[in-house]
Amino acid sequence: MAKRIRTEVDRLRAKEYYEANKEKILARQKARRESPDYVKKPYDPEVRRKYRAENLEREKKSEREWRLRNPERTRALVAKKRAIRKGAEGFYTSDDLKHLFYKQRGRCAYCRESIGHGYHVDHFQPLSKQGSNWPWNIKLTCPPCNMRKKDKDPVEYGYTLLELFDSHFNHLEEIKHTGITTL
Repeated sequence: MAKRIRTEVDRLRAKEYYEANKEKILARQKARRESPDYVKKPYDPEVRRKYRAENLEREKKSEREWRLRNPERTRALVAKKRAIRKGAEGFYTSDDLKHLFYKQRGRCAYCRESIGHGYHVDHFQPLSKQGSNWPWNIKLTCPPCNMRKKDKDPVEYGYTLLELFDSHFNHLEEIKHTGITTL
């Protein structure tokens, strides 16, 4: 039987039910915990490992589906693992990414182009140069800007942007002087 994905309507109904029956639910939970038959099973990583090995395809499929449903959370978790490997302090959440997306109005932090859902999460001060993984060091960028920035610090990248602007401006001046027009 396929697992049904809970919708926002389901979540709202569950919340309403909980609010309407809170005392009854809490009393039932307390009675269950106080029952002599109740035994809280401790988490056993070996049991989890064994289950995963026996159901590997099912687990991989489930993880893939979760990643597709939760792209921001996936990005935050991947970045957290990377930061831990690099020895950087701090972390950010998917809510931080949503807030930043809203704050940047869905535009790249550097070129101001619309980034949609295909954005990159950039560390303003790179992790490789002792930057942190806290939300205030994060910018959302379009892939070309993030790939161009690589691990440059903000000042270094600013010079790169100025060089790009100058070369583009000089190219426009050359076109203007040669009389070439575009349709």
